Amino acid sequence: DFKGKKEKRSIDFSGINKNYGQNAGTGDFEISYIPEGETIQNEVIEQPPQVETEQQAPVEEEDLIARKKRKTKNEQQLFEKDGFEQQEEQSQAVEEEPVQQQEQEQEQIPNNDECPKGIVEVTVFGVKNVAAMDSNGKSDPFIKVIVGGNEQKTQKKKNTLNAEFNETFKFDFDPSTTDQRDIKLELWDYDTIGDNDQIGNASFPV
Repeated sequence: DFKGKKEKRSIDFSGINKNYGQNAGTGDFEISYIPEGETIQNEVIEQPPQVETEQQAPVEEEDLIARKKRKTKNEQQLFEKDGFEQQEEQSQAVEEEPVQQQEQEQEQIPNNDECPKGIVEVTVFGVKNVAAMDSNGKSDPFIKVIVGGNEQKTQKKKNTLNAEFNETFKFDFDPSTTDQRDIKLELWDYDTIGDNDQIGNASFPV
């Protein structure tokens, strides 16, 4: 989804626990996934238009005439064969067709793991409209970012439903060491006493 590019995106957190079924907040992020040895392509290089020269037309016309002659000759040779030979060739063609079709289908099967080793970078700009978790109608939000089983988190912001973080996290992503292919985001409420409460979560493919 983000391979080879950097993209800004607003992402809604799905509420869990007492906030289940609700929008628990909306975060603003910038995400990139750069495979090893590649760079972000910021410029689109336009290919120059192909201009046909006047000399190309006769060449194409001659080629077309030659193909028609070969086709006519082949049809004539096929017509001159007796019925047994024609039937034998048709039977052979029918037998070869499923094999060719099977080979084509195998070639078209996509690689199930198209995630190469690389760097995943997630910038957390902020979150707004956070679900209130404390008795004062506020929350102390922070966000966890999880990639390939590795976790990093922002600083906590106290007594607010709209927080700015402006923090960037980098992850060395190696698909050979994990079967996880998603970027996971978790929105939490920090508690001074007791355990922190998870407010919501979101996930999407790298």
